[in-house]
Amino acid sequence: MEQSTEIKELLAALCNVQGEMPTMPKDKQGYSYRYTDFDTIVTTIKPLLKKNNIGFMQSLTMVGESPAITTRVFSQSGQYIQDTVTLPKVEMKGTTAAQNMGASITYMKRYALCAMFGITADEDVDGTIPPISGKQSETVSSFEKKRIELESLITSYDVELHGDPYALAKQTLDKGSEADVTAMIARTEKYLNAKGIRI
Repeated sequence: MEQSTEIKELLAALCNVQGEMPTMPKDKQGYSYRYTDFDTIVTTIKPLLKKNNIGFMQSLTMVGESPAITTRVFSQSGQYIQDTVTLPKVEMKGTTAAQNMGASITYMKRYALCAMFGITADEDVDGTIPPISGKQSETVSSFEKKRIELESLITSYDVELHGDPYALAKQTLDKGSEADVTAMIARTEKYLNAKGIRI
């Protein structure tokens, strides 16, 4: 982790934020766990950050030859802490390199932001899920990758999908089966293409 020379003011503000931080609603369903989505996390913390005069930014960078996300938390006076994490490699069937990158960015931004603010956004499932292997493991991986891909589309094109298309895509992401999510990806891409947006 990197930091400015002085961080006393920033750390005091972060203590206040964490002291006022509500429990995040884990109302989104993963394959075998529940979690808080990125939009809910940002919406929840923004008023607390404003109240304590701090903010955050996340930017794409490189670590050697690997793409990475840098998350910086800063105060009005310029004090900051930041950390960088390399992106996981995501390869989804039938998608472009840009789509895979977008999915990886969306996925890691959520985890990096939670780490910086000490947010627990996933159920603690350690020791409660039996080990998986073979075909079952491949099924889990496939479904999660599809969910990441749809979440990336929703996050990247939220303005273009405003209204019913956005709401329907979010509902499918939250409650849909793998087949539902796969169909919604195709439907969303078709909708965006019809508006002249090439995915």
